[in-house]
Amino acid sequence: MTNEYVYDSAHRDAKRFEERMALTSFKAKSIEFLVRAEQAVTPEMGTHYAQIAQTYATLELARITASGNSRSNK
Repeated sequence: MTNEYVYDSAHRDAKRFEERMALTSFKAKSIEFLVRAEQAVTPEMGTHYAQIAQTYATLELARITASGNSRSNK
């Protein structure tokens, strides 16, 4: 007896990641936190918001890169 259905959690997780990255844009959030950083009262808060903005920008870059790679692989 062979099992035709094989559960692959890595494939499922990769598919979920691809779907989320394809649907979401992090650009607006990055800009929002960049503005907060520029308007921060203390340098520490400015640094905190700038780090968050950088994280969102990195996620946006990953989303764009992933969507470009998925189109070229089709």
